Amino acid sequence: MNDQIIRITRAFNHPIRIQILYYLNDHQKSSVNNLVKQFDVSQLFHVILES
Repeated sequence: MNDQIIRITRAFNHPIRIQILYYLNDHQKSSVNNLVKQFDVSQLFHVILES
């Protein structure tokens, strides 16, 4: 990926994660533990995108 895309994904990474967590909480009635797991997956996915 080029540097511009990486900068964009970094800039939007945190708020998007927060939105995902709130969406899961609101729509899937996930437990806190499941939210933490989803958060970890989103971090891993972001690392893969940047590599």
